[in-house]
Amino acid sequence: MKIAVIMSVYRAENPLKFARALDSIFSQVLPPSIDLKVYLGIDGPIPEGLKKIVNDYYDQIAKVFAFPENRGLAAVLNDLIDELDDEEFIFRMDTDDVSLPIRFARQLDYLALHPEVDILGTSIVEVDELKNTRRIVSFDQRGGREAVRLIARGVPVAHPTVCFRRKVFSSVKGYPLVRYNEDIALWFECLRNGLVISNLAEPLYEFSVGADFFKRRGIKKAFSELAIYMRGVWSLNGFSVDLVYPIARFAVRIAPKALQKAAYGSRLRFRDIEEVTIADGQSLS
Repeated sequence: MKIAVIMSVYRAENPLKFARALDSIFSQVLPPSIDLKVYLGIDGPIPEGLKKIVNDYYDQIAKVFAFPENRGLAAVLNDLIDELDDEEFIFRMDTDDVSLPIRFARQLDYLALHPEVDILGTSIVEVDELKNTRRIVSFDQRGGREAVRLIARGVPVAHPTVCFRRKVFSSVKGYPLVRYNEDIALWFECLRNGLVISNLAEPLYEFSVGADFFKRRGIKKAFSELAIYMRGVWSLNGFSVDLVYPIARFAVRIAPKALQKAAYGSRLRFRDIEEVTIADGQSLS
């Protein structure tokens, strides 16, 4: 079986985290029958520290594509998808996070047993670097129409945890070319095309919430998110009470940072997400 991992790196990434993310891919526990290839897109000029990491891992990465200008994640991922060979499954991975060693195997096993599922994510471990805490966040595992019902409240799956069946990108023509929130736009497109999204309950991905996490959630991203959600919810459900959720989320997005942080950590943020605090310093990897 052939599988691919698609990643994009740009100038603001942390070299140490980038190396750790690559290590987590190449340390996956997989049977010898699995042929894993990493496809890396370099989104515009990057500093020397990141170039060094690319060079250090160059022989392990199947294909590296360096783009002269920063065009955004959606454009780079679409180019990588176009350059894939004949891989059957496509994994996402961000360059500042960690996939636990059994992540890929668990997702492949589940997809083998559930041919009706097209896109499979996992629960995540949110690693708060400021507070030195870890918290498990579990997304809805029922799939099917539940993702359609719940998407107005929040994303149905954590984007960097997903494994796509290759056929997904025959039904949808890649990521919508939006500068922000390309994952949300893609989920709406997938659901409109009848694709099934689901999740594993097991936390298999460590998601970094660093000092700049809330800085990246600026006003432009907030307006983009509102527009995508309003159009998406309308396309799925028409005029309904679900349109209230994007408006409420937007109000929080443009609120002072302290209120944003409080809302992000609240159990009320997603009614269908279970959050469990793990002791300081404890690791699941």
